[in-house]
Parts: sequence; structure tokens; C-alpha cells
Amino acid sequence: MEQLFGSQVDPEWRVFARSAGDDKGPILMFLAAIDALHGMGREPAINVKIVLDPEEEGGGAKGIPSLVAERAGLLKCDALVAIDMPMEESNNPVLVYGFRGGANVRIVVFGARTELHSGNYGNYTPNPMQRLSKLVGSMKDDDGRVTIPGFYGAVKIDADTRKALDAISFNEAAFNRRIGIAQREKIGVNLYEAFLYPTLTLSRMTAGNLSPDGKVVPFAGAVIPAVAEADIQVRSGPETTGAYLRDVMTKYITSQGYHLVNGQPTEEERLKYRDLASVTVGGGGGGARTRMDTPSAPGCAGPMRRLTGWSRIRFRRAEADCRSAR
Repeated sequence: MEQLFGSQVDPEWRVFARSAGDDKGPILMFLAAIDALHGMGREPAINVKIVLDPEEEGGGAKGIPSLVAERAGLLKCDALVAIDMPMEESNNPVLVYGFRGGANVRIVVFGARTELHSGNYGNYTPNPMQRLSKLVGSMKDDDGRVTIPGFYGAVKIDADTRKALDAISFNEAAFNRRIGIAQREKIGVNLYEAFLYPTLTLSRMTAGNLSPDGKVVPFAGAVIPAVAEADIQVRSGPETTGAYLRDVMTKYITSQGYHLVNGQPTEEERLKYRDLASVTVGGGGGGARTRMDTPSAPGCAGPMRRLTGWSRIRFRRAEADCRSAR
């Protein structure tokens, strides 16, 4: 890495890594477009305000909410365009009318007061990791659909959106071959309809003991852990806010026989309930959606059609990182 910060940097070098180019490409493309206008001696026909966040993946997006709060008057505008999404399989431009929000749901299942030797206490003391695995595993069926009642229920697909979905040409076999899977999860008729539904993604599980400040200290060995923890990433839409999804998930966990606690269980709760858990939610940024017939839409769609000849640019979608305010 020190070569990249040295005095002899070869412009042909490439970095291949997670987030190595995240946001950098869109930023450069936008600035290149402004430079091109200036090069022709022209100015935009409208006032343009640019907000760049080149450190999104490094935690820089944490400053976006404070920026908006401090500069609300300066940032006031009639329309907002965010340049942030994967390229479509056809490599043609796509204009989308929304983005997902998201939240992190942390579930902690409690076992005995401390970890116990499996040779001495195995077959007697319940294992919180196994119970948590069963709980989280029950949240999706074999087709990848979330089984939690109400999880998808608030999503309604209107006639315009259905028309846009039906107009999409999507080569599922080629896409699966590119990412290396045999078959997809069965949410929606294709990738683009799947974007409209909330997601539930298990991202991490660990088990161990509790530190004095209540954090899980991972431990692997011949022991029955005292506590197990799972992080679930939830992507939400305008109809399925983080608060809504937290509510339906909490009800589901309770319906599976768990008694929910705040923080750590009391001694009385430990002796009264076999299944003890806590649920906390972080983030919770909401998704947003713009009507496809909004007055500002022709100003975006028209030039794209004229310059590219590509007509498949109208689509209602909800995709973005919850850490980035758009």
C-alpha cells in the first residue's frame, strides 16, 4: 500500500478490493461532465449543488446527517439525484426512482450465567448458540423467503411499477453464472422486483461470554457458551420502515417462546424462563421513493435517451446504503 502514497505512482496501477472504487467512479464522472460543460463555454441551465462523500465505506457518511442539519438552507433544492448503484447487466444507463434504507438488528440469546465445560455440563445445559441458530434459521424458508408474518405485507406494487417490471429484459441464467450461484432466492419474479421488498440478511454470529460492560467476548473451545449473538442487516423501503420491521421481528421472536429482556436478564428471569433474548436496532435510515411522473423526471430521462438511445431507464427501485443520506 505504501507504493500508492509514494512519489512514483503509475496511473495504470489498479487496486482490486472491497470498496476500492465505491463512490469514486460516480464522483469522477460527475466532475468530468461539469468540466465538459465548462470546456464548451456553457453553464448548466439550472442551479447545481454538489455534495461529495468520498469516504462512505470508511465511516465518512457519519458526517452527512450533521452536514444536512447545519446547511439545510444551503442544500435546499427542488430535486435530488444520487449517482450510486451497480451497473445494469446490459451496461446501459438506468434511471431509478428510489433507494432502500436499512438497519442493523442484533439478537442476543442468553444461556447459563457463564460458559461451562462441555465435558462436565454437555447434554444438560442448553447451548445458546444452537438455540440462536434455530431461531435465525426459522426466519427464512428454503426458497429464501422471510417467514416472519407481515414482513412483506406492506409492499404494494402499483400498475406503473408492474408495467416497468414487465418491460425489463433480464437474463437470469447469465446473471447467476456471473455471480456464481445455481439459483436465486424466490422473492419477486426477477432481480428488479426483488429490490422492492425488504431484506433480511444474517451477517454475523458469535458466541462466548459476557464482559462486565455487557459485550460478547468470542470464545471457541470445549465449552458451552454463556451467550450467543447475531447481527442481521435489514434493508427497508418507504412502506417497511426500520421501526415497522423491528416490530414484526420482535413479535415473531416472542411467538417462538422467547422472553425479551433489556440488557442482561435478572437472576429471577434466568430461573423462570428457558429462552431469554434481547433485541436492539441500530441505524434505521428509511428508504425513499419518487413518483415516475414527477415534474423533474423529464429533465433526467430526456437527455439520457437523446445521448444513448436507450429507452429502458424508468424503474421504481429502492436501493442505497443506509449510512448515506441522499
